[in-house]
Amino acid sequence: MPAVKIGSITIIVNGYTLNNNVPYFQKAVPAALKLRMGKSNIKIRLWTREGNFAVQCHGLNDRYEALFRAV
Repeated sequence: MPAVKIGSITIIVNGYTLNNNVPYFQKAVPAALKLRMGKSNIKIRLWTREGNFAVQCHGLNDRYEALFRAV
């Protein structure tokens, strides 16, 4: 289960994944949109300078959910 640890608090986050200890946001593209988008998943690197990873993942998840619903 993807989780971000902030001090003594652990938060479960949708889309958070580690690849060689590098944080990423990852979301699967719905089957109906794979041909249109040209890929089966979206993977975006997260940076500490852009804020907390959990907040970044939440924003990206909301953005892509709205995109997938709109199409």
